[in-house]
Amino acid sequence: MLLLKKRLSSSIENPQSDHVGLWIDTTGELVLRYSDGSDVVLGSGGGGSLSIKKAGVLVGSRSALNFIEGSNTTLTVSDNSGAGQVDVTITANISGITSAQILDGTITGTDIASATITGSNIASGTITSGNILDGTITGTDIASATITGSNIASATITGANIASGTITSGNILDGTITGTDIASGTVLTSPQKIQVYKGGVLVGVRSTINLIEGTNTTLTIADNAGSDRVDITINSTGGGGGGSIYGNSPFDLIRNNTSQTAADEVGNLLFDPTFFAGVVRLVVVLENSASGMTASLELFNITDGSTVTTLTTTATLPTKISSAVLTLPSSEKLYGVRIYRTNGTTTDRVTCRLARFENRVS
Repeated sequence: MLLLKKRLSSSIENPQSDHVGLWIDTTGELVLRYSDGSDVVLGSGGGGSLSIKKAGVLVGSRSALNFIEGSNTTLTVSDNSGAGQVDVTITANISGITSAQILDGTITGTDIASATITGSNIASGTITSGNILDGTITGTDIASATITGSNIASATITGANIASGTITSGNILDGTITGTDIASGTVLTSPQKIQVYKGGVLVGVRSTINLIEGTNTTLTIADNAGSDRVDITINSTGGGGGGSIYGNSPFDLIRNNTSQTAADEVGNLLFDPTFFAGVVRLVVVLENSASGMTASLELFNITDGSTVTTLTTTATLPTKISSAVLTLPSSEKLYGVRIYRTNGTTTDRVTCRLARFENRVS
């Protein structure tokens, strides 16, 4: 056996060695005979067999190989007679990387040599969350680092943040996307709109509120830049003659005169000052029946048992008298008006022709 291998090896290396013939026998085998009479069977079909393996595993033994072009591959096969060989050139055709050519169907930084995905890496020039492995576009995903987590409060930019589904500098007033531009997932517009209510009822939603001075009202408006606000001061103004009367509440007089020198109740009124917008005064009309007398009227809080104020006059003709601004309890109370005389005789009388609360601007 060793002799046969040696002779076969030497005959192949040296065509002029001691072999004497080459033929195909009756079984179809290719046979090489040496001068010493020994034969070597080379194979069947007129040529030697090749053992074809893939990754060390035998696929088959055949006398011919057939090269086939697969996807994105070009084969160039030529007979190189000068070198006594056949040349096979294999070329891979890869024109670009798309999601279809990536194992998981998603192009991420790990799929690109530079580990950065930019518009130039993508055919459409647009990067969306679908192109990123974790679904989030951050500064590390963008070459220019224009959009980063530090620019956005949530560190996540998604289509849900923008009505159009696209975040660009055109969506932001100053051209920069920052945390102050995002509020609860919404990109702010400029100027902002505000809801305006009156008595708990929505009147409108506008970006501007216009304040208008009404009757007997003065508005003072100042831009307070230091406190980042606009200060509005509203003042009420009254007309001449002691102020405009908003309304009055007259006492119910059961009688209008007396000759008593002690307080004699002639009328009463159930009154709540909280229904009045301005200040409250007591207005009465008093007179004396004779000179040298003094007519007095006492406003008495019957509910609390206390005197509120007293008005007087020495006039013998009907005279209007107004009190100072009254400080009354801020709830409903029963009030009475009491009149009496000072000086005069038992036949002299004081008369109250009118008594009422007046609501005035001032």
